[in-house]
Amino acid sequence: WLGVVKMKERLIVKYNQIFRPKITKYHDCFLKLNDKLISDHIKNIVYNFSYERQEISILRKVLEKEDSVMEIGAGMGFLSIYCSKFVGGENVVAYEANPYMIELIKDNYKLNDINPTIKNIILSDKNGTVDFYIEKNMPEKNLKNLTAGIEIAESLGNRDPEIESIAFDSRKVQQGGLF
Repeated sequence: WLGVVKMKERLIVKYNQIFRPKITKYHDCFLKLNDKLISDHIKNIVYNFSYERQEISILRKVLEKEDSVMEIGAGMGFLSIYCSKFVGGENVVAYEANPYMIELIKDNYKLNDINPTIKNIILSDKNGTVDFYIEKNMPEKNLKNLTAGIEIAESLGNRDPEIESIAFDSRKVQQGGLF
């Protein structure tokens, strides 16, 4: 049976590489891969079944039905979708600072028929607003260096000082409670 599953995964990867669909299924989650917001690099990682691989591996081992989940830095919302399918959307809150990503996250939630909470805020050490530099799209050509496996990008200077910030102290998050 495992051989059939692996063969199916290989066929999906090959299909994705050839046709590069705008919507794909990844770990039983549908993802819209918006050309303006998701770089080719990230799309390729999704298409090759390696996007957030370590996170999924950990979640499969530790996530329980009664858990509450916070996704900090939701990106396209993949992990909050994955977790919502297991613990229920009412037990998941996703935080994403980049306002350009919010509609894509909501679209992905709708594709998966789930409704976790999504908040367009920055978790910080203070309440108020924080200057935040936004990349509308960070294509590979803007990546300047790979240092110790960390991609370093040059900011395009898209500043939005109006991003709400709320104070967050991970030591104060209580089991079973949503921040």
